[in-house]
Amino acid sequence: MSDHLLDHVRPYLDRDREERIAYIRAPRWIGHDVAKDSHRRLAELLTRPASLRTQGVMLLGPYANGKTMIAERLAVEHLRNSPEQNVWIVQTREGAGLGHFYASILQALRAPGGDLWDVGRKAEQLDHLLATLKPRVLIFDEFHNALRGRARRDIKLSLPFCGGSAGSTTFRQC
Repeated sequence: MSDHLLDHVRPYLDRDREERIAYIRAPRWIGHDVAKDSHRRLAELLTRPASLRTQGVMLLGPYANGKTMIAERLAVEHLRNSPEQNVWIVQTREGAGLGHFYASILQALRAPGGDLWDVGRKAEQLDHLLATLKPRVLIFDEFHNALRGRARRDIKLSLPFCGGSAGSTTFRQC
């Protein structure tokens, strides 16, 4: 009856119900070769020396294919092993324009007032926060949201600003 199970899972059949349920519900690392390689490439961004030219990594793939899991694994592992946060995940908001894009970053950096200010004020605050926090990696989850509408060019022009301050810019997109 347990022939279909992997060897490392079979011992859980002998455990009590609560332990089996906890094992089933526990998060799992997908761990296939492409995910491991993507994770390694993201981790390399943390040790890359600062430079005027930023380096980015873009994870592309179908919806619900593990891209966010790879990014979150990097961020969580980094927090466990580093005395300060150097990886930030930005949930890119729906809506066209630089204001929405900046507001997404400000929210990820836990800054107040990002929705209330004009684009110039958001840019000033973002510049100050990036200079103060000195993140090594910014991960933009659902980046395609920032490219909707007429303001696509504005977003693309702002990326060197983010990367130049942060060191590395990473995108996770559907």
